[in-house]
Amino acid sequence: MNKIYIIVISLIVIFLTSCEDSAIQDYKPEAIVEAYLIVDKPISEIRILNSQPLFQKYDENNYLIKNANIVIYSDSDNQSFPLQYNYKEQNGYYYPDTTYLVKPNNKYSIEIKLENGQVITGNTVTPGRIEMITDMPKILQFPFDTLNQKSTDSIAWNPVPNINYYTINIMCLDTLNYGKYLSPATNELNRRTYVLLNRGAEHSDRKTTEISFSTLMPSNSTPVVWNAFRWFGKHFVSIYAIDINMVQWSMFSYYFPMHDNRLSSVKGGKGCFGSASVVSDTVFILKNQP
Repeated sequence: MNKIYIIVISLIVIFLTSCEDSAIQDYKPEAIVEAYLIVDKPISEIRILNSQPLFQKYDENNYLIKNANIVIYSDSDNQSFPLQYNYKEQNGYYYPDTTYLVKPNNKYSIEIKLENGQVITGNTVTPGRIEMITDMPKILQFPFDTLNQKSTDSIAWNPVPNINYYTINIMCLDTLNYGKYLSPATNELNRRTYVLLNRGAEHSDRKTTEISFSTLMPSNSTPVVWNAFRWFGKHFVSIYAIDINMVQWSMFSYYFPMHDNRLSSVKGGKGCFGSASVVSDTVFILKNQP
């Protein structure tokens, strides 16, 4: 019986190994565009990557395309912006003149020429500026009752014309220190919150150091949702008014198990050339117990 078991396992291993080798040999990488313009910010972090085969260890830096010829064009003032790769930060391409800031309500185009002759193009119309109607609270008390996490606070921002969706990103700025931000300061350390997103994280294969949370919003206001906070302490909250290109790409990234070409906003390749405006502030989340 043991011999039969060993033979079966061996055949399975051989089959999987042959499939793996075949997949690697047949796999052809494709260029993926991740290019976002943020209103009132310099042009930066424009990324072009080769897609990666399933059977190789994930290493983003190895798949970043660093020798592309990229130019962004502005329709309103007929300007062109040739980009350079940022070898210092290794975070993509940027326009060296950082005094130029992306304009609201303006059409921008991108042209990407790869070393193999492939040309990828795209267009975006930047949203208008986003501003808070009600200021973000500086301090929030996490509910003492972890089972009944009702919220009495909310935030709202101006509805941006022609924008149907917004993205909220919440990021913990310091997962180690907690007490140093109190008055008077203490040596108390930070820790995770008791929310659904954290349950079982310490016992799973996922990274337990996740510090941020993002979600799409179809309205310009929201109550404070406690499940969005993975940690106590100091947080950076950003609200983005995103164009249709970013909406489609976000839906692909979050909800679709396989790539759908209809959700790309570039021609000649895959990916997104989109734009957004953003408003940000910090908030401190008080622990509900020591």
